[in-house]
Amino acid sequence: MEIVVYFALSCLLLGIFTMTLLEARGLEISIGGQIFIFGLICLSVIYNIYCVAIGDFFYICRMVYILPFLIAISLVDASSQWVFDIDVMGGLVLSESILVLEILEILLDTGNTIDKIGPLIYNNVVGVLVLVGLSYGLHRFTKGLGMGDVLVYAMVGTMGGLLDSLAVFFLSFISAGLYCVIILINTRKKDGLIAFTPFISIGFIVTYEIMIFI
Repeated sequence: MEIVVYFALSCLLLGIFTMTLLEARGLEISIGGQIFIFGLICLSVIYNIYCVAIGDFFYICRMVYILPFLIAISLVDASSQWVFDIDVMGGLVLSESILVLEILEILLDTGNTIDKIGPLIYNNVVGVLVLVGLSYGLHRFTKGLGMGDVLVYAMVGTMGGLLDSLAVFFLSFISAGLYCVIILINTRKKDGLIAFTPFISIGFIVTYEIMIFI
């Protein structure tokens, strides 16, 4: 019974937070869209708790609680091609706060070893540096990415180390490339502009929710 209550409350609160965030950015979501988003959040909670191979409570928390930010940022960007820095910083601060709690739990639990802290910090720092470095380089020299995209890469970079971050980076461009091929075939879109954060989210989800089983 406690598990059912936990699921219900988590999904409800995350759903309300996501809708509130979208409304604050002036994006009106239809009833059908709200039901879809709520269902997506419920699926994420259940999937990460029961299906994800990594049985780390704090890892699961970071995956679940970063989802509302990814949904809101992606939908707003797709609608207006605008990324609100405060939304990205909220997700980044939340992810890092959960990491700090994990480190504190290791320090306070005599059954754990301090050796676990090093890899956590290393992966966190490397993940952010790799994704920010690559994306900022593209922003600086090609103008192909906006600074909002760079910040979103920083947010998702808090989750993993070198290989995972590289996977997120390349998968985001692969998915964006496939989308561009489709719109070039089916539409007359000529301005060359697309919202990129949805593809960062796709790269993130594929890397951390699907590729972990490979």
